[in-house]
Formats: sequence, structure tokens, C-alpha cells
Amino acid sequence: MKKNNLKNYEVDKNSHRGVRYVGVYYTSDMSTEERRKSGILGMIAGLAEILLIIMAAAVNCIGTRTIYVIIPLECILFCALYYVIGAYIFFRSADKMEQKAYEKSVENPVQITLVAVILNIVSCIGQIILIVRKAASFAGYGDYVLLAMLLLLLMLHLAMHKYQQKLYSRTYPVKQDK
Repeated sequence: MKKNNLKNYEVDKNSHRGVRYVGVYYTSDMSTEERRKSGILGMIAGLAEILLIIMAAAVNCIGTRTIYVIIPLECILFCALYYVIGAYIFFRSADKMEQKAYEKSVENPVQITLVAVILNIVSCIGQIILIVRKAASFAGYGDYVLLAMLLLLLMLHLAMHKYQQKLYSRTYPVKQDK
């Protein structure tokens, strides 16, 4: 258990776990059904993002062999995996989430999608620079397909970030019943 989460627990000899949660709970103004649909939508969006990244990396062109295009794209893959994990935690969460579940399922995905947007912009700029620099000699059809896939991925990231911000605004702390 992380040290910053230790303050949310206290020893309870009557509990089967030996500890009892005493921290702040978080809840959403969504119904259970809405929250589950939101979690499923998040997992589908994350898996679509992973599929699109793999497809973009599989395009046979100069861009997929250029470090300033492919490294940001591959880093986005880790963001996507973390996003899917967060969506799954949100899908499985109870009406009242503990701080740890809230951070993993609501708070962190907002930051993750923002990082993915920034990395995607870096990759798009790198691909555009590559196309402009190599236009006369090497840039082929595959480089334009990769750029189109990167732009599609950027639109997906922007939509995911906006959705996560909306989800973040609909989740709030509640006082614990003693």
C-alpha cells in the first residue's frame, strides 16, 4: 500500500482484513447503470485507441522507422493501457469509491488523456516534418496514411479527454458515516 494512502486506514481488530477505511469517499451523480455504461464506453474507447496505435505502427513507411515519430506513438500505448485499467476500475466501482479507486479511475485518466494528446501532437508534428523534408525523394503513400491515422488518433484523444473532464466534474467527495 502506498504511504500516501496509509492515512486513510486504521487498524481494526474486528475486521477480517485487519484494517478499516476512514478516508474520504467519492461518489458520482450518475446512476449505477450510467456509471457502468460509462466504464464500458471508456474500455471500448481505450481498446479502439490501442488497436489504432498498433495499426499505425504497422504501416510500412519511413515515419514508423523515425525515432521522433514512433517513440511518442509507442508511449501513447502505455497511456492507453493505463486508461483501460482506469475505465475497468470505474466500471467495477461501488457507489462510494475509496480515494485509491477514485484516483485510478477518475482523476488519473484526465491527466493521462492530456499526456496522450501532447504525445500525439508531437508525433503528428514529427510526421509532418518528415513528409515536408522527404517529400521530393522518399515520402510515399504510407507516410500520408500514417499521418491520417495519427490525426484520427488525436481526435479520439481529444474526445476522450473531454469525456474524462466531464466525468471528473460529476464526481465529488462525500463525508463518511461514522
